[in-house]
Amino acid sequence: SCTHTISYYSVDAVGNIEDSNATMILLDNEFPTTTLQVHSGSLYQEGDLIWSSSSPLFTLSAEDTISGIKSIKYCIDNGTLKDYSETTSFETEGIILSGIHSFSYFSVDNVGNTEPAKTSSIGIDNAPPQTLISVSSSYVNEDKTWISSSASISLTAIDTGAGVSEIRYRVGNGQEEIYTQPFTISSEGKNIVSFSSEDNLGNIEKLNTFTVYIDATSPVSEIEVGEKKYIKNSDIWIKSSTPVSIVSLDIFGSGVKRIEYSIDNPGNWIVATEAFTLPISGTHIIYYRAIDNVGNAEVFLYSRIINSAEDWQAAVDVEGLDAFASPGDVVIQGIPPWTVAYECNELPDQANPPWTSLVGAGPYTEEIDPAGFLHYSTDDPYSYHGWLRSIPEASSGTGMTVEARFKIESTDNYPWDIFIRFEDDVYSIDLGFTSTALHFGFAGSTYSTCDLPGGFDISQFHVY
Repeated sequence: SCTHTISYYSVDAVGNIEDSNATMILLDNEFPTTTLQVHSGSLYQEGDLIWSSSSPLFTLSAEDTISGIKSIKYCIDNGTLKDYSETTSFETEGIILSGIHSFSYFSVDNVGNTEPAKTSSIGIDNAPPQTLISVSSSYVNEDKTWISSSASISLTAIDTGAGVSEIRYRVGNGQEEIYTQPFTISSEGKNIVSFSSEDNLGNIEKLNTFTVYIDATSPVSEIEVGEKKYIKNSDIWIKSSTPVSIVSLDIFGSGVKRIEYSIDNPGNWIVATEAFTLPISGTHIIYYRAIDNVGNAEVFLYSRIINSAEDWQAAVDVEGLDAFASPGDVVIQGIPPWTVAYECNELPDQANPPWTSLVGAGPYTEEIDPAGFLHYSTDDPYSYHGWLRSIPEASSGTGMTVEARFKIESTDNYPWDIFIRFEDDVYSIDLGFTSTALHFGFAGSTYSTCDLPGGFDISQFHVY
């Protein structure tokens, strides 16, 4: 644009000359500039996008320093082009819906220079965000959601408008926190998590609550051994057919999910769905544990269970056990042929009554036929006297001590059942197992002929 002066005059036909005239002409070839201002209770600008929490007011102002403004034009969402006269709002234009709207505007000056249309995006967002809660792992039982104390809790807020400003939460009656990352809860039992979000326009979500139950305690397990069995100290002696079960409880938590056990190696875990047996002879360590429904694993326990003929002598090491000779007191039964070996030691001299040695000290062996029995019965040729048959008949008042160490074995190396019963008025135990060989013994036994004519009475019958 620039200013020009035009001088002009006229001359008539006879030569009269007009006085010179001058006119100033201002050349305007520039378009106006229009500015948009948006007014609202809450505004948030995201790049070229202006967000408002309600239907905004808008003001248009145009500037043209040469010819001046003739008119200002605008339209909303590519609608009808209108002349702007005063501050107006989306609501007066009939636009009340949330979402993003386009607002186009331009000005025209007095010489017709038209400003290129400008377009601004204006969003209306009067809705709060929506916050979702999730846990890394959980177990739902009826109306309760169980998690472990190590499970992470996450909050995620969604806002389709101006965007989320912050998420706030509180656990129980604790302090309100601004959420920045997943968190855990250590307090066992019922916990209520309260949470809400706020967007960038100040729209605040209604408070949400989520009830969660924390289980930070592992289940408790114990091993149960069926019959037949024998328990000494912490060792459990069983047969190959004896059932072994593991029972677990998680009374105040999420409940037991599975029970696991491992034989001799705490790593090769087997899920226990029912009772199991130990078919392989020997001394075994049973490791076992339970895992609850939120992943709390019990520190594995173990029990020493022995299913071994070779270690049987230790199993019957019961001090002070007295058994007396009567039918059925001691029964040892074997199906294949077997051998009884024992050793006799002389009694020390005693003054009252006088004792007489009936057999020299040393080892002795008795062969027992198939299906033989070793027990008290004067009618049974294979009675428990059988392994004392080499001792001559003695009169009352004579006796001897016997230290018997038994080894029973199958001549054909075929696995067979051995069954031993010890019994008196207050004590009874059945011991059984399958093996090709058995070691056990009796010691410190005193045999006297004074009670059973033609036989021997056992007094102070100690088993080891």
